[in-house]
Amino acid sequence: MPFTDIAAVQGFEDFGFQFKEGADNVPFDAEHGIYSFLYVEPWSNWVTMPPEMERTAARAAALVTERAAEGSEHEQATLTSALHNADGSWAVTIANEPWCDGAVFGLNPSPNVVPERPGDITQFEELSRRIEATFEHNPQLTGVYHDSFEMYRFPNYLNYRREHFRRTSIPLVFDREGRVCQLAMFNMVEFAREIAKRIWSRGGMTFANGTPHQFPWGAPWLDVMGTETAWAPSWGTFGAYQPESDSTFNYWRALCYQRPYLLLLNTRYDLWEPEWFERYMKRCTAYAAFPSMFSHNASEDPYWQNPDLYNRDRPLFKRYIPIISALNAAGWEPITHARSDNPLVYLERFGTPPGPVYLTLLNTSDESQHARIAIDFAQLGLPPSDFQPRPLLPDSRPGGAFTPEDSGFRIDLGPEDVQVFALNPSSE
Repeated sequence: MPFTDIAAVQGFEDFGFQFKEGADNVPFDAEHGIYSFLYVEPWSNWVTMPPEMERTAARAAALVTERAAEGSEHEQATLTSALHNADGSWAVTIANEPWCDGAVFGLNPSPNVVPERPGDITQFEELSRRIEATFEHNPQLTGVYHDSFEMYRFPNYLNYRREHFRRTSIPLVFDREGRVCQLAMFNMVEFAREIAKRIWSRGGMTFANGTPHQFPWGAPWLDVMGTETAWAPSWGTFGAYQPESDSTFNYWRALCYQRPYLLLLNTRYDLWEPEWFERYMKRCTAYAAFPSMFSHNASEDPYWQNPDLYNRDRPLFKRYIPIISALNAAGWEPITHARSDNPLVYLERFGTPPGPVYLTLLNTSDESQHARIAIDFAQLGLPPSDFQPRPLLPDSRPGGAFTPEDSGFRIDLGPEDVQVFALNPSSE
């Protein structure tokens, strides 16, 4: 759930909420077994500028300097932690977003940044104080949510600010001209690592949005990962249905391994075809990624504040979320010990005997497909006598019947259809 109070959603129990982006109603979330996370965006300072102010990087920098002199810790942290371009200027971009009309500064959130002057505060220190104060006020809080971990403007940015090099724990890099600098993503990794150590010492969890994309290095320090996605690109316009590729899902699942992965669909819900929502749910089920919805522009008119939308889709959540939860509880395994004789029908395996074992089957084509699924019982550790394939979505599509065989089963799948099989008695 992004931001909206789950208590305000009609019949919230039907949707299987487990992870809350935001700390606005922690007691309610804790009472209902929902993990709640304090929102931070470590790499940024979004600066709203007065309407009459000239929109230039220099004027934005002057405004931050003025506010810092007036005592704003947030702006003081920008002075010490701003990324620098190769010419020594600040990394700042003029921005006009629903949440900010002004500018956004790229910051180094690493705990290893050392202020030039005693008493100055860094971005890491400012965020640490906020985190500690929020936990003190909300002891039931689960952890910290790092927004935009690899998203938006700065994660692959190069930082030339030499005073930031002094205590870095990750090697420096070189730009194309051979100049020494930092990859800003490494600053985020240092931040995530330190926050994880602190949160884990409390028995809590860490959560990040917008990862893994280009960079894998943050994954060890994150308990939950996810991303915003469109599936009908691009933002602000609208196009044809375009799901994430198998290679993208494989990358996410491989880096997460048995940790949960979550999607937030940002799209024009008024333009999405109703049947696209189930196609979205089905493809997420094949990889055991949790599907959810947010907003067409990551801010305004959120899905979860529109009962007409979520009540329409309630049956889909009731159908697919319990199955995705069961797959996650069993745990993804990279080796299936099963084979499809149809290259258009993909397999994923979840679970290991003697626990529940599941196979997900996805027809990746826009035409009906027949496949024979062969299972290596010896390698799987599943005695053939225990083989009891049971479809968990028996009525997902007319004609989706299957035929058990001694070494597996045969199945017909409709276009872009998914089926989940429980293979052993432990999966009951």
